[in-house]
Amino acid sequence: MIIQTCKIRLTTEQSEILQQFLFDNNYTWMSGEKRIKYTDDGILYLTEKGITTSYRYSQLPEITFDNFIIKLIRKEKLKKLNEIYL
Repeated sequence: MIIQTCKIRLTTEQSEILQQFLFDNNYTWMSGEKRIKYTDDGILYLTEKGITTSYRYSQLPEITFDNFIIKLIRKEKLKKLNEIYL
């Protein structure tokens, strides 16, 4: 699964959910860790190198947690449709 490079503003609960989802889909922190952390930071940056909380990536395009989930659902539906009809 390919995830676009972006920053996401999150609540603590959303951060936990998103991190677990990313780890389950072979994403890691830039350090290589797959451990839920920094849930109170409020922003996660998703990059091609992994997840980070470094403000160095603050210029990335921002997406809401809800829009992130909606995009994932759309991608999965399209994938299933392609498998069925192509």
